[in-house]
Amino acid sequence: MIDGPASAGDDTLREAYTLATMVGSFQVLSLAATGVVFLIWFHRVRTNGQVFRPDGFSQSSGWAIGAWFVPLGNVYLPYRIAKETWRASVRPAADSSRPHVSTAPVTAWWLVWVVSTLCDSAVEQLYKRADTPEGLAVASSSSAFSDLLTVAAAVLAIVFVRRLTALQHAGVMGPPTAR
Repeated sequence: MIDGPASAGDDTLREAYTLATMVGSFQVLSLAATGVVFLIWFHRVRTNGQVFRPDGFSQSSGWAIGAWFVPLGNVYLPYRIAKETWRASVRPAADSSRPHVSTAPVTAWWLVWVVSTLCDSAVEQLYKRADTPEGLAVASSSSAFSDLLTVAAAVLAIVFVRRLTALQHAGVMGPPTAR
């Protein structure tokens, strides 16, 4: 289309639109399914954290799910819950002190997730305002960048899930004097 409207036939545009719609639908369904599984896991590790350290939380375990649905609060509350759960899941030393374990995996995941979510919103606006082939090209390349950020956030989420699960597993399987 950039070379001239005549260079792209109606069939090509229809096929591109159909493909984009199918890929977008798959992406939304994948995110929804993954989101449900993540929320179940997030609530479970938060509940486990309460057992490990009852005084380590500023909110009840229900907020592990509810915080994601609070407008504006969802930018910070889940991150705070994740950090509190992470810290509560660190197994105490034999002298009952709590060793410091870096929260970098939590922070990295959260920052990339928030940035990717903001980029998704910006891309949506670019598509809505695109009324020229050049505008569509900018929206499409921005969308590709946003999708890469989303993939990076997903990879960091996997790291976060695996490490927090390992921390809790170590806490449960640790020596009896540790808990």
